[in-house]
Amino acid sequence: MKTITAVLSLLMLGACTATTPTYQAASTSGAPGYTSAQLEDGRYRIAYKIDGGDVALAKDYALLRAAELTLQNGYDYFTVVDRDQQLEKETRTVATEPQLLTYGTTYHECGILTCRRVTRPSYVQTSYARGIRTDVESSVILLEIAMSNQRDTSDAAVYDAADIAKTIRERL
Repeated sequence: MKTITAVLSLLMLGACTATTPTYQAASTSGAPGYTSAQLEDGRYRIAYKIDGGDVALAKDYALLRAAELTLQNGYDYFTVVDRDQQLEKETRTVATEPQLLTYGTTYHECGILTCRRVTRPSYVQTSYARGIRTDVESSVILLEIAMSNQRDTSDAAVYDAADIAKTIRERL
């Protein structure tokens, strides 16, 4: 019985812990994370999707991806040519719920004067897990960037890729 209580406590504790979205590539189309598409030489479209309403974090992650791509392609600076923000709502299966089934054995205990019917647990079995469907709200940040090796001081949307990457990584 103590084992069952411990297992149930761990399951409830795991359900209560909140996780901060991590910076990662999207595992599939439409999954949380970043996607990048090259439009032409030195020009990319970046999307970062994050579950929940933390738009500021999604913007940071999109800028971090822009800085990484800029450095990977041998450039020092990038200009945000276009930016957009979308809010998506969808219903999806986000977790599974294990179920513990307790089976009991019923028998009669008889004393000198009376009999009584007793049911005691005989074993516990973990049954199949079922998905929990829920509404999920996601923020999507879209950036179109142009990369260069010269800083255009007249444009306020020009970023130093190395500085942006360092600053955002330190903050996260």
